[in-house]
Order: sequence, then C-alpha cells, then structure tokens
Amino acid sequence: TFSSVSSYAACMRTWREIVLYTHIPLATLREQEPGLRQWLSCLDVIRTENSIKDYHRRRDFLKTLTEQEKEIRAFLSGREKLFASAFASYLSGLDDGAVKRIYYTRLPNSSFGDDRTTFVGHVQKYAGDERTAQKKNQLREKWKKASGGFDDPVKWSDHYKTPILALLPDTRQQEQARRLFDALLASNPNEAEINAAMEYLDSNPPFLSLLNNQAEIDRAFVRELIGKYHLLVSVTQARNAIESRSPRRCYDWLSGNAAKKIIRQEADKNYLSGANQELLDWIDSTMDGPRAKDYLKRLVKDKLDVGIQIMDEEGVRHENDR
Repeated sequence: TFSSVSSYAACMRTWREIVLYTHIPLATLREQEPGLRQWLSCLDVIRTENSIKDYHRRRDFLKTLTEQEKEIRAFLSGREKLFASAFASYLSGLDDGAVKRIYYTRLPNSSFGDDRTTFVGHVQKYAGDERTAQKKNQLREKWKKASGGFDDPVKWSDHYKTPILALLPDTRQQEQARRLFDALLASNPNEAEINAAMEYLDSNPPFLSLLNNQAEIDRAFVRELIGKYHLLVSVTQARNAIESRSPRRCYDWLSGNAAKKIIRQEADKNYLSGANQELLDWIDSTMDGPRAKDYLKRLVKDKLDVGIQIMDEEGVRHENDR
C-alpha cells in the first residue's frame, strides 16, 4: 500500500488482503479500469501466489504504485461505487444501504478471482434477499401504523391480553389474517408470502378498525373464549386466570382447549362459591311448585347434561341399559 511497511513481504501481505476485500471480479475491473490493467494483473498474481516472484513484474508493480498513485488511490476508495455502477441492472430497487451490505458483508472474499457468471449469481441471490428484507420492513411498518404502534400480533395480544384472532368472527377470516400474522412473525418469509400479506393488509380488513377499541376487544374475548360462562366469569378474571395458569402466550390462547378449560374451572369455582345459592334463592322467591316442575321438565327435555345427572343420581335407567 502507500503507507510504510517494514518489508517487501509485509507489503505483499497487505496487498493480498486488499485483493480479498475487493469484491469485484478481475474481468470486470479490467473493463472498468483499462488504465490499470497491468497493475490489476499483478494483484491477481499476488492473490494466487501470495507474492510477485518474477523480478521484472515486481519492478513494474512497484513502479506503477509510484507513477499511478493518484489513479490507484481513486480506485481503492471508489470500489463500492464501481460495483454499484457495473452491476446496476442486478441491484435495481435497492437503496444505498442494501448495496453497501451486499458489497461489504455478503459477497465472498473470492470475488476478485471469480468468473463473471459465478459472481453475478452471488449478486442476484443477495440482491433478492435484500429486496425481500426491504419488503418485509415495509410490511412491518404498515402493520405497525395500522395496529397503533405494535411490532407484531404477538405484542398486540400480550398488551390486550387477548388473542388477536379473536377479533375475526369466522374461520375463513381467521385463516386470511393468519397468513398476514405468519409473514410478520416469520424470520425469513419468502417474497410470495410477503406480497400476499401486503395485499391483504392493503385491502383494509374490518378487524383493523377494532385493534384500538377496548370494548370491541372485550366483546371478542367473551365471544371466542368465555362463551356461555360470561354470567359467572368476568373478562378480567378470565384473562388473569389464563395468564397465570397457561404456559401458552396470549397470541395462542385460541389454539386447543387449555384456555377454555381454565375459564370453565373459574366458572365452576364461582358457581360453587355462591352463585348457585343465589340461583336457589331466586327459585325460592320467584317460582311456585308447578312452575318449577315445568321448568325442570324443559331442562330435562333440552339439556343432555341435566338429564344424565338426574338419571345417574336418581337411578333412572333407559330401556337400552336394563
């Protein structure tokens, strides 16, 4: 290099390191820098042999460093821009930061010696990865704006202690939303998955209007999780019970029956802790004998669980069981 070194061997080591971090094929450099072709060929010798052993070539190399110092310095400081210009057709749609990442951190240190076909294959792959990453960032930003600042549906669910899928009332809508959520949560979603998620988000699905509406969120929680036990278990009690006893994250509370089982246990506890007596008192105060008997008959006729419990406790047998 142009800084002082202790020996010729140290000079060769330094130039070899520069070659390793020149992530452009030699063939392309010869086209782009015709005035440095001879010097670039010397760099290739250093790459393959670690040094320039031929006396005449070594003399020419050192002479070029002196005579073309300005041009060589310009080349060394402008390698990234040269790369971006020479391979612009493969880098379309990428911002400067993405191009920098590809050049400095993604392309292999064998690039200087690679043939153009191999090198272009690398560029295409890493440019595709960057485009996908950029689209994922765009998707995340759109979601963040739509959701009121949450990075992903898991964080939204944790904040509201409600699985976000509860806001979607039917299976079809849940499946559509789940593809969006999967793309947001995946480490490396492919381009097709991101495009589908963007298209769905751009369609402004109805659940987006509910994301910051606590009353609607609570109603969805009751509908999808508490169900018929809403007379015995409050939304707050249900959330706290599931959170303290279920290992699942809030986002997954609709999966399986664990959360609903916990709510059933809470309802049973509340019922046996006083709600049943309140019901008995109400029956005593509002129902006479014939009315109570008629009501019991309707329950037995329509409610399997009630009928089975009476049959079991009173010893009533169905003819198939005799």
